[in-house]
Amino acid sequence: MALKRDDYIEEFIINRDLQNKFEYESILPHVYLKDVHNILVTCAVSFRIPLEIARNNPNINVDYCDHPNILAIAERIIKKEYDCANVNFISNEDDSLIKENHYDVILIDCSIDSFSVTDNVKLLRNYSNKLKSNGRLIVHQMLLDDTRTEPASVALRSITMLLNTVSGSSFTYSDI
Repeated sequence: MALKRDDYIEEFIINRDLQNKFEYESILPHVYLKDVHNILVTCAVSFRIPLEIARNNPNINVDYCDHPNILAIAERIIKKEYDCANVNFISNEDDSLIKENHYDVILIDCSIDSFSVTDNVKLLRNYSNKLKSNGRLIVHQMLLDDTRTEPASVALRSITMLLNTVSGSSFTYSDI
């Protein structure tokens, strides 16, 4: 994800985290984590979900993968809230750090709208190779209705993406 101005990156991340503090409680109950030892959470500027998975499940190894320009800031903010003993920070530009056949769960959180359809197909294929044979690939994506005005939280995210990124926006149900 390319931001329009790198000097806004920290404010952008904090803004997204404030939104995600309200959203993660409705997401995590749907992510079944029994018998999970290794989870990869790949995001687009949202470290709240990997943070809360790690904090609430200290026996799960959480690999958090995001853009390199976001990881340093996210790591600093996360370490203020949590000791991070079970969190690894991985740049999405170095795929070699994401192990083959290693993960019980891969959660792709709100990042498909950062890529083209072709890139998303490649992304999903790549991540499916990182799963154990009985692993689960979960895609969480917030969608707008066809008027692009509801739900309000997704419309706000879309505006934030349009203002701060080169090409980000939010998909509608029809777009998918």
